[in-house]
Amino acid sequence: MSDEYANGTENNDANYQQEYQEGLTEGDCPPQSTDPDDGNRINASKHDDDDRKLFVGGLSWETETQHIKEYFSKFGEVMDCVVKTDPETTKSRGFGFVLFKEQNAIDKVLAVSTHSLHGRNIDPKRAKARTARDPVKKVFVGGLDPDLPVEAIREHFSVHGKIEEIDLPFDKAKNQRRQFCFITFESEKVVDAVCEEAKQIIGGKELAALTCRMIDT
Repeated sequence: MSDEYANGTENNDANYQQEYQEGLTEGDCPPQSTDPDDGNRINASKHDDDDRKLFVGGLSWETETQHIKEYFSKFGEVMDCVVKTDPETTKSRGFGFVLFKEQNAIDKVLAVSTHSLHGRNIDPKRAKARTARDPVKKVFVGGLDPDLPVEAIREHFSVHGKIEEIDLPFDKAKNQRRQFCFITFESEKVVDAVCEEAKQIIGGKELAALTCRMIDT
């Protein structure tokens, strides 16, 4: 079962900020890097709380590990960082983690209201390990067409099981939905079924479905 990611109710940014408190599994997503040591320290601490660890969501597909290292190094010394990828396609899953040497670097990052990388606003959040007893009922779905009707999303994913909620974060700056959503199912078993399919295709476009969990803000 996956462990670690983030967020999102339709056009409800307040709820988005509250919900964007989830992190995806680190262990089953290989890092997007040519350096075999990238992500080692992060993966070793995936079940531990670490106040020096940052979750970074909303990454562009072209953003790689070295890019987030370069960007976040201005806030403090980076001990380790990684962009997570799909184990089958090796493509970025749109999120990653940064481990700083000092905890105050996290505070500096979060003190900045807007972060942008490769032309996209990214969402850094303080990471926290998920306990074994926490149910994982939500998936992150990236690569959505902002104009795709919520009914089409619901119809596609409801074949796996009952959907409790679909959260569609809204980008106020662009006045359109963001290119991802968060779907809450009635049980962890349904989430397992969804994530067994590495490729999700809606309206002829391939998406990425990822298991989510809560993290601290």
